[in-house]
Amino acid sequence: MLQFCRWVILLATGCYLLGNSTNLLVNGDFSQGDVGFVTNYAYSATNCVPEGSITVGSNPLLCNPSAPSFGDHTTGSGLMLIANGALTPGVVAWQETVSVQDDQNYAFIGWNSNWANNAIPGEALSHLLLMINGSVLAAFSPNFTNGVWTQFSAQWNSGNASSAVIQIADTTAIALGDDFALDDLSFGLVLTCINQSKDGGVWKGGRSLWSIQTGRPLRCALSQTGRWRRVVGGER
Repeated sequence: MLQFCRWVILLATGCYLLGNSTNLLVNGDFSQGDVGFVTNYAYSATNCVPEGSITVGSNPLLCNPSAPSFGDHTTGSGLMLIANGALTPGVVAWQETVSVQDDQNYAFIGWNSNWANNAIPGEALSHLLLMINGSVLAAFSPNFTNGVWTQFSAQWNSGNASSAVIQIADTTAIALGDDFALDDLSFGLVLTCINQSKDGGVWKGGRSLWSIQTGRPLRCALSQTGRWRRVVGGER
């Protein structure tokens, strides 16, 4: 069966792969605007100047005249979540609740960027938390350089939970700086896989993935953007 493999988390012992069709988030790339999520920030469609404000837009400069100019992660011309960090630590910038199966492994993968004007001395970098059902899964920060998109990810086992309340919050709480953007958020069941060929060797050149669950190869290749793309042709 041909797999389309969009997101992957590479580990020392293999990888955890999230298929394109399994993303449980409604609007993870924000292409639909300010729908599919809730926030404790003050939302404005045009103004992200005040601390604790948030917007969905195509460029931070369009909602804050002091911001740098850059595009979203998806296409460079689409939409992203643009947040001016709150002065109270732990305020939830993004939240979505999804139904999950019990005792299953899930992965959350997203991209974040810094839009604080790092030409100003003393600008603070955002320190963000990814949480599910109140537990912190990962702490991460964007790249210090404006407009550089950095991937963050975490794994989560659902245990006996039937739903996952997924939250991203900022803990910096400093007025000077602390500006971040989010884009291309994905959450879904993972498929465990290892990098090996049918005879047990590692593929040279292109990369092939072998599914532990199905015992069959997954025809995928890692593109320059960090996404897994379908490989045209037969199985190796």
